[in-house]
Parts: sequence; C-alpha cells; structure tokens
Amino acid sequence: MVSEKMAELLSEQVNKEIQSAYIYFAMEQYLANSYDFSGFEHFMKKQAEEEIEHTYKMMNFLHSVDKKVELKAIPQPPTAYSDFIDVFKKAYEHEQYISKSIIELLETAIAEKDYATENFLRHFVDEQVEEEDNFRKIVETLDFINGDINAVMNFNLSLGQR
Repeated sequence: MVSEKMAELLSEQVNKEIQSAYIYFAMEQYLANSYDFSGFEHFMKKQAEEEIEHTYKMMNFLHSVDKKVELKAIPQPPTAYSDFIDVFKKAYEHEQYISKSIIELLETAIAEKDYATENFLRHFVDEQVEEEDNFRKIVETLDFINGDINAVMNFNLSLGQR
C-alpha cells in the first residue's frame, strides 16, 4: 500500500515533471528566438513532450493506487542563456537534479517496503540514466566542435532527427 507520505512525494514529483516540460519549452523558445537551429529546437520540443509523458505516467500511477495529485504553481523557467551551449549545459544540470529526486523517491519506497512504487520508479531510474547520458554526450560534442560552424550545423541537423 502506498503511504500518504509517498503519495505526497510522488505528487511533488509530478509537479517537477511539469516544471521540466516548462523548462524545455522555454529552452526551445530561446533557441527559436536566438538562433536558426531547428534541430536543437526540435530536440528540446521532444524533450518537453517526454516530460509530459512522465507526468501522465506518475498521475496515472497515483490514481491507480487511489491517491490524489495536487498540482501546484510552476515557477517561471529561466529564459536567458549565454549561448546555445549553455542551454544544453543547463538541461544536463536539470536532468541531474531530476535524477537525484527520483533516487530519493526510490529510497523512500524501499524504506517503506512499498514494492509497487519501488517497481514503478525503477523505470524512471533507467530513464534518468539515459537522459543524463544523452545530455552529457551533447555537451561533450558541442565542447569538442568548439564553434566550428559546419560541425555545429551538422550536429544541429542530427539532433533534429530525434
């Protein structure tokens, strides 16, 4: 059985997932307004859509265990970055923050012997490993190509294939 404490923590995570989508939408808009990198924009749009999927999965889980979701106000996301590389660095940092939050949820589920929530969260742990890896590789690639406009444009096109 899912405790009230666990349900509250999961509800907080729902709000973090919504905030994540909001952050990625803002990053997409920054890229659209500042650069002509449709691939980078597309990548952030897909990232935002993925966060919305996570939101629904968590809300559906809470409903399936007869718990309520409390939606809260979402803070305005950052809208200023030093450049497009900074956007991806901030996204990577955000994914690390979300990973930490998911791990804390899992630790609580384990401590409470809440096997249903533990099982549910393991998917998100795997997902976060993948997310961090993707953003780390993007940042490393952008650092490696170091402003070579042809390489940046090619990388932009490759991210647009997501």
